[in-house]
Amino acid sequence: MVFISGAASGIGKTAALSYAQQGAKLALLDINEYALVLLEESLGCEVLSFAGDIADEAIILSVFGIIQAIDIAFNNVGFGVMASVTDCTVEQCDQVQSINLKGTGLCLREQLKLMYAQGFGNIINNASVLGLTAAKGADTAYCVAKYDVVGLTKMAALESAE
Repeated sequence: MVFISGAASGIGKTAALSYAQQGAKLALLDINEYALVLLEESLGCEVLSFAGDIADEAIILSVFGIIQAIDIAFNNVGFGVMASVTDCTVEQCDQVQSINLKGTGLCLREQLKLMYAQGFGNIINNASVLGLTAAKGADTAYCVAKYDVVGLTKMAALESAE
């Protein structure tokens, strides 16, 4: 089973199409239910689709309660507001952090629990090049959130290493 968040568009959709062509069973999560349904109809493989807010812990617990086993996780969700340091509101920063960091963290936590129990698995956290370097004109809150995802990924790797 391959889990993909942010699955209904962009990189997530491309990943879903690629894994489907390879015959994988997919578990897809996206907030855009309509786009998720269209994607599911185009895949031609076994799919579990979940439409919901990745930052909602109850939704994530429900998703991973249903999945119960996972080989590969691609935590790909990404959201930004295109605001500078001086223009970004607290609400915008909170929303970007909630989706990018909290959502990825919730998924990662539940994925690790499943993978520890089954004794194997691989996790890919998509943090963007903006999680590694700042860029003039880039979305400040997005860059900060993706830097945080890089840190979360490094900590999870250290804690999970055998």
